[in-house]
Amino acid sequence: MSKKLLESIGTHLKKLRIEAGYKTQEKFAKALNVSKSTIGNYEMGRNLPSSKYWERMINLLKCNTLDELFEPIFQHNRNTNKINELIAKVKRIYKNEDARRELYHQIDIINRLYNLGIKYKRELGEDGRAKNIGTAE
Repeated sequence: MSKKLLESIGTHLKKLRIEAGYKTQEKFAKALNVSKSTIGNYEMGRNLPSSKYWERMINLLKCNTLDELFEPIFQHNRNTNKINELIAKVKRIYKNEDARRELYHQIDIINRLYNLGIKYKRELGEDGRAKNIGTAE
């Protein structure tokens, strides 16, 4: 599990603790029958709570399900599934020769429009007015 995901879980657990009325880690640790440093490690994303504490935590933190207790994990999995679906769609498109040509054509058009925009910007002065292009001297 990534460090960022663990930190996200820790932040979520802290939010749940405070919402449940446990203003300090010490009060929650006492209710859960663990040390204050254990709660600190959970909230800092250093450790995940052991499964033997899950049911008690769900009750103390007024969660309805394990999904709610560990929402960041389930959200991460949903996002990962969405990304995998997009990758699969791109692979299907890429296998289709006509679709691939159309995609390259669209990218080419976008690049040309972008380059025209850059060229146009270069031809403008700082005030946004056209420079002396094509004027008689």
